[in-house]
Amino acid sequence: KIIVVFLAFVIADELSTAFAWREATQRCEAVDRRLEKILAEASEPSQEVVLAIFSDYAVATAAAPPIPKHIYEAQWDHLSELWNNRMAARQKTST
Repeated sequence: KIIVVFLAFVIADELSTAFAWREATQRCEAVDRRLEKILAEASEPSQEVVLAIFSDYAVATAAAPPIPKHIYEAQWDHLSELWNNRMAARQKTST
């Protein structure tokens, strides 16, 4: 019985972490869409708008549990590739 209870707690903890990551992902994606829209509409958005978007991002990331180091390191190359592709696409649209 003790093992079953222990496993139930571990599984529940992992599930809650996964749900928190998913929620943070959705919030960050919403922030990203807002930022892209603002940048497309205005060449130089107001400081208030940028700060509002940044604060939404800060809330989304602060509420998320930290990513374990081994997962981050294992995905480093993939994340770098995605970021570089995004920056290259951004350069094409801004020129």
